[in-house]
This record gives sequence, C-alpha cells and structure tokens, in this order.
Amino acid sequence: MIPRRSDPRALISQRNALVAVARLLKQQPQSLPIDAVLRMLVKVLDLVGALAYRAEAGELLLFAEHEVPAKARAWLATLKLDDEPCFVAQRVARSGQAELDMELAASRGGVSLRPTLEGAGWHALLAAPMAITGTVHGVLVCAACPKLTMPTETIALVEAVGILLGLALDREALLRPRGE
Repeated sequence: MIPRRSDPRALISQRNALVAVARLLKQQPQSLPIDAVLRMLVKVLDLVGALAYRAEAGELLLFAEHEVPAKARAWLATLKLDDEPCFVAQRVARSGQAELDMELAASRGGVSLRPTLEGAGWHALLAAPMAITGTVHGVLVCAACPKLTMPTETIALVEAVGILLGLALDREALLRPRGE
C-alpha cells in the first residue's frame, strides 16, 4: 500500500467529507458525533471499518466503532499505553504522529488478532491522533482492504479529521465540570 496521488473526483469527495465533519461538530457542540464521523469516513474513503479511542488514565478506551469484527472487539476495547504496543493506536497515542500499518496487530498474551482482522477484510490500518497543542485525547483508526491504496491526500484527510476531533475532545474536557 504505497501512497499515491488521487483522482480529482476522490479529492472533491474528501473535501466534502472534511466540510461535513466540521459541520457535524458545529451542529452538535455538546456531544461528539463520532459514530456519524466514522460511518462517513468508511463510506467516503471506501474503507472496511473504523474505530475511535479516547485516552484516559494511561489507557486507550474504545468509544466508537464501525464495522469492527465482533471477535476483535474485546481484544481492542482497552489498550494500555505503558504495555508493549501490539496495536497501531498505542504507537500513535505515544508518538502523536499518524501511522500507516500493514502488520495489523502483534500478538498479545500469545494471541494474535491478525487472522480475525484479515478475515474481515482488514489489511492495512491508518491511525491518526485526535490531538491539539501536543495533547493526545484519543486515536482514530481506519481499516482498508488490500486493493485500496492510501493516497497522500487520504492520509492528510484522516489526519485533519483527527485534529478536528482532538479540538472537539479538548472543548469537551474544558466544558466538563471539575471532579468528573
């Protein structure tokens, strides 16, 4: 999966998706419309699935998903940030940088999730931090089939959506009453 240039129709579709995400966040200031964002990304980018993690107390907690294989949900539900990274979301949360991963998942406790993900058509993962001003609030992970290439514009779109979601999570944290 080598980054390449997109055709103009794909670029227009991606621009429209970015505008739609910004509008969703504007229309729903009190709640994060993450389910709608994931569905839109899967559709517009022709992905096979997506998930979103929230970073809390040294862990990544799965708080939204679209088309994640049922057998994988328990394995992906909570990822510790201080453990050896077995999933791309952990590495992205630590580095604060987007990453394209072709390995899918390392084994954890002697169990590999890779066959389950590949069986569901997941052959590449693109993860982007939901971050603003150096604070990673979560991680967005998109899954692609083997025929899909990841143009540089697609990677940039997912990174931009991650930034918008990071802004929304930052705002949510600021509005949350203290002690919650």
